[in-house]
This record gives sequence, C-alpha cells and structure tokens, in this order.
Amino acid sequence: MNKLAQLKLVVPIIIILAIVVYALLWSSNQNNVADIVLGSVVIVGTIPLVFDIVGSFLKRKFGVDYIAITGILASLLLGEYLAGAIILLMLSGGELLEEYAYKRSGNELKKLLSLEPQVAHRYSKDKLQDINVKEVQVNDLLLIKPGEVVPVDGVLTSSEASLTEANITGESLPVTKVAGDQIYSGTVVMDNSVQMTVTSSSENSKYQQIIALVKEAEKNKAPFVRMADKYSIFFTISAFLIAGLAWMISGDPLRALLVLVVATPCPLILAAPIAFASGISIGAGRGIIFKSGQSIESLGKAKAIIFDKTGTLTFGKLAVESVISLGKYSEQELIQLTYSAELHSIHIIAKAIKEHAEKANIAALNATNVSEDFGLGLRAIINETQLFFGKPALVKEYDSIHSQARAIYEQNKSEGLMLMLIMSQSEVLGYIKFSDQARPDVAATLKKLSKLGITKQVMLTGDNETTAARIAKAYDIKEYQSKCLPEDKLNMVKRLKEQGFSPVIMVGDGVNDAPALAAADAGIAIGVLGTSASTEAGSIVITSENISRVADAVIVSRRVLFIAKQSIFVGMGLSFILMFAGAFGMFIPVVGALAQEVIDVIVIVNALRVKGLKLA
Repeated sequence: MNKLAQLKLVVPIIIILAIVVYALLWSSNQNNVADIVLGSVVIVGTIPLVFDIVGSFLKRKFGVDYIAITGILASLLLGEYLAGAIILLMLSGGELLEEYAYKRSGNELKKLLSLEPQVAHRYSKDKLQDINVKEVQVNDLLLIKPGEVVPVDGVLTSSEASLTEANITGESLPVTKVAGDQIYSGTVVMDNSVQMTVTSSSENSKYQQIIALVKEAEKNKAPFVRMADKYSIFFTISAFLIAGLAWMISGDPLRALLVLVVATPCPLILAAPIAFASGISIGAGRGIIFKSGQSIESLGKAKAIIFDKTGTLTFGKLAVESVISLGKYSEQELIQLTYSAELHSIHIIAKAIKEHAEKANIAALNATNVSEDFGLGLRAIINETQLFFGKPALVKEYDSIHSQARAIYEQNKSEGLMLMLIMSQSEVLGYIKFSDQARPDVAATLKKLSKLGITKQVMLTGDNETTAARIAKAYDIKEYQSKCLPEDKLNMVKRLKEQGFSPVIMVGDGVNDAPALAAADAGIAIGVLGTSASTEAGSIVITSENISRVADAVIVSRRVLFIAKQSIFVGMGLSFILMFAGAFGMFIPVVGALAQEVIDVIVIVNALRVKGLKLA
C-alpha cells in the first residue's frame, strides 16, 4: 500500500477524533482553538482528494468529487469547519465502503498453473525417468499412470486407453482412445497405465491454451464504473450553475456558498456502495459471492444466460438411470448381481453401481473368478453361473448371445446413455442405463429466470449430439450446442453480445469454462469444489451445488440496482430542493449542513432496504 492510499485509509479515523476534540474545545469556550484544530484536519484530509481530482482531470475523467472539494473549500471559507469535516467524513467513508465491497474477493488466478502436472515419466534408453514437464520434448515417449493427468498433448501409442476429458471438453463420460488417437494435456487416465508420443511442448499444449484464453478474456473485460459517476456531470453542472446564478442575481457570494454547502454529493457517493454492500452481504449468506460491484450491475441487467451442462446442470458423475430386466431376474436381483461383481472394480461405472446398491440396502453375493477386460467389462461366477457385465464384445465367443447383445446395445445407443449389459453364456439377462446425474431444481430455475426476463437460454456441452439433445429436451432448452471446446464456449459469449443480448451471463464449473466465464459480463462459477481457474475467472462464485442460487443471484442484483438508483434519485431530488432554498438565503450554513446530513441519513436508510430482501 502506497503512502497516498494509507493517508486515505486513516482520514475517516482522524476526522472522527478531530470532531470529538472540536466538540470538547467548543464546550470549554475555546472556540478559536477548536476552529484551528478542525480546520487544519479538514485541510490535511482534503489532500488525497485533491490528488485524485488532479489525476482524474489529467485523464479527462469527470466525477462528483469536484463538488465535494468545492463544498469543503466553501465550508472553510465560511468558517463552517464542522460542516466541512462532516462532508469530508462522508466522502472518505463512502470511498472506503465502496472499495471494501469491490475487493472482498481474493485473487486466485495464479493458482490456475498449479492444476497442471509438474512431473512427467519419460522413457530414456528403455529406462523410465521422472523429469520436469518443461523438459518434455516433441517425440518423447511418456508413461501416464492411472489417475494421473496427461502432462502434454500427444498421440496414444498403447492399444487402448480410457480417459476423462472433463477438464478440456466438459465431456461427462469417459472416452475410449485407440492407438494413433490424439490425447490432450489436462485429460485424466482412468484405468491402466498408457504410453504416448509427445506432439507439443508444455507451453503449446491444450491446457496452456486455456490459460492464455482466460488471461486474454480478463484483459478485455471493461473496468467497473461507479454508478454515481453516471449522473455526476448533470448534478455537478447543475450545482455550479445554481450557485453562480444565486451569486450573480443577489450579488452576495454567501448565497453561492450556501448552495455549494448543501450540494455535497454524499447521496450520490453513498447510495450505490451501501446498496451494493448490502447485496453482497445477502448473497454471502446464501452462498453467493459477488466479487465486484460490476458483477452485480451486469447480472441485474442481463438479457441472456449460457449454461455449461457437465457439472452445472448436472453433477458430472454417473448414476443409474434405469434397470431393464428381460424376464429371468428382477430389477433388484440384476443390481445385486452387478454389485457383487463391481465390488472388485474401481471403474466409474462400478462407483455408480455401488452407490445405487448401498442406497437401496442391497447386499452383495459371493463372486469368484472375477476378471476385468479393459474397456469391455467384468467376468464373474455368481451362484455357480458364469456372468458377464459390460459391452457385447465381452461375449463375442458365444455367437448367438453376441448377436442378441449387439442388437440391444445398438437399439439403446441413440438415447445418449451409457449402457451395461448383464449376460450369461446363453442369454442377455437385462441391462442397466447410466446417465450424468442431473441437479435438482434445474427446470424450476430456468422457469424463474424466464419470469425475470432472461428468456435467451443456451446450453453448451462437450457431449455428443444425442446426449446434448436429450438433456436440452428434458429441461426445455431451445438452443444448445454439442461437442464444445473452450474456444467454442468463448465464441458463443461473443456471438450473443454481437447479437445485442448483452449483458450475458455464463454459468460453469470447470477449467474448460474459464475463458467463457472471464469473457462474460457476469461469469458464475458454481460448486464449492470448482477449480481455481473457474473460481478466479468467474465474477460471481456459488459455493454450493444448488443451481437455484443462480436465479437468487439475479434477484439480489436487480433489487440492488433498483434501490441504488432510487436512493440516488431521492438524494439528488432533496439536494436540489436545498440548493434552491440556499440560493434564496432561506437558512444559515449550519442549518444547511444539518439538512444535508438528514438527506444522507435518508439515503443510507433507503439503501439499506436491500437487506430486507427475502429469498425463497
């Protein structure tokens, strides 16, 4: 913190102490000493404001601070030191309150880099060595172990690999890659260790491209403009014009000074930050963190909203969608058989089956000779029966059952769900459908947003067209785009702005959403477990996984904007009444200062009405 900033910080404290001393000296009939003490403090406290005004003038920026400085100087010239001190206190205190409201969220952009792997396993003369990722070169042969993040872009050299690309594409389900397929940095190896040949350095990898997009989007985001400044030119010119005319017509400079004393812009300066701070307080209590005043303003005026699907409209993890029995076993028995076998697996399907069975209090049977065919499924003997759990290829040696399994698999493929067949050596016993688990209240939230006037609703996903269409239909979303990469999401934000839908809201949770979150007028990062990238890129963070908080954030923002503007207009209106009264000499400076403080109280109380907002 520089010396000027430190001085601005202590000004309100010094002024309060000086007013106390002034009152004590005045009560002791030491009027001259009291005036000198308070007048000196006001002069010193005005120095930071003078520097700000000079800086603003050099940058050709016009603000209400011009009136404040003139009002303080007028108070000093009139010998109304207490009035000048109060004006300075309200002005400096308002600045501190505003800064607090806009800087309450910390900067975590630097944590983005910590998400990428630091070590790579490279083969060198048939030996495996751990090296720094930055040392990886094109054509190097790397090993990636289960659960590890792919460090750089490359081509798969192993015969097959199961990967999750959620960090890059947002694809909710794991994808199977075969030898020769491109794999990207940021993806995670699911099962067995795999080998890859490097095609790009770490600096040019897909993950680093995402980081670059976030930084570029952050640079292109316009700075927040204080709401008061939008009305400052009119208010300032009007105040000086009334003061000038009062002096010119009456011939008495006291009339001009009276106008300037009551024309201090405290209502303008205080209304917005108090309303915004109240909104931030309400949001925090509901798990909604507004990181700046601009985020509230943009969200309150939003015309369109974009949702990432995976991890936002859905939880981003598999769940049992339905169980279909083909006659021999009941649905519960099929789950029991599958659960008994999947207890021996760490695959994501196994996790979904375990959660479903345990929730239903289903006990496992004894499963023997359990073996897993990578990418295909499980084999197990349960109740002296050889069973298969997985894809049709698992029973390809049994021609009759293999053709039946393939027919069922292809028939259900169009639904966009993951399918597990349960088979014996002679027949298909049934199958289980898995889907990305939907968040509750999504449909209700979308309807609420429509009632709030945000009818332009778009869903983006890295999923295939079939899955995207199914989800969009379930939520009655008219516009969606599938197979999205981070740059596609960023382009959608830009496109909606160009089409006149600004301000645009973007709601997401992952690294792949970060560029779009940063570029949107209001980026909402949802989920307390969201990545640092999305948390930093988003201007609003929802700490829970409750999607209804998105609508709540819009409601709070609109309430803040309404009351902030109302407070400004009420304050300006009452100030104009006092200015005209001062121009006709209807009160003395002390009365004017007191009347101005009444206006300040009215504005503050009205702005605090934001805190009375009740959310469902």
